[in-house]
Amino acid sequence: MYISAKRERNIKQKTLELQLSDLRLQQQEEKLKHEQSQMKLYAEQVAQLLATEKNLRLQLTADGEKFQQFQDRSLDFLALCALYAVIACPMN
Repeated sequence: MYISAKRERNIKQKTLELQLSDLRLQQQEEKLKHEQSQMKLYAEQVAQLLATEKNLRLQLTADGEKFQQFQDRSLDFLALCALYAVIACPMN
């Protein structure tokens, strides 16, 4: 009878250890799933940021070209004004 009770305790202890290991494994699997979903979310955010950066760079290039055209036209206008001043008010 003593051997049987000791054996039952051993079996119960091993069963509890196995259940504990299963719970730890389940926790690790849940943690892994959470981390994978976080990684997916971060990857989506990075993709969005890269797209935003690309669009902003394109907009900056277009704005830079428009500014350059504005400067060129301003210089042309100033040159015309200077020419007009020379023609309209000749120095004696």
